[in-house]
Amino acid sequence: GDLLRDGRYAMHCFPPAQNEDAFCIAGRAEPRRDIELRDRIARLFFEERGLDEPPPQAAHDQLFEFLIESCLLTRTKGHGDWDPQHMVWRAPAA
Repeated sequence: GDLLRDGRYAMHCFPPAQNEDAFCIAGRAEPRRDIELRDRIARLFFEERGLDEPPPQAAHDQLFEFLIESCLLTRTKGHGDWDPQHMVWRAPAA
């Protein structure tokens, strides 16, 4: 519902056990209404998980394309690093 209402998203990873490295992407998610494409992707998704058929609630799932507008990579030398290194990428303006 949030993606339909606003479309903005941000996804990030949890840092690994040995340091505080991190990665985040953000942008806009746009609904894709191609039923055939949605069905092909759903079939592949469930096959990869060893399911012969999707669970009943999957019939209501919607397909979105996540357009990336920015990325942030943080590299550290370990926990408590006082000088983390950040790299930012931004998509060129359209």
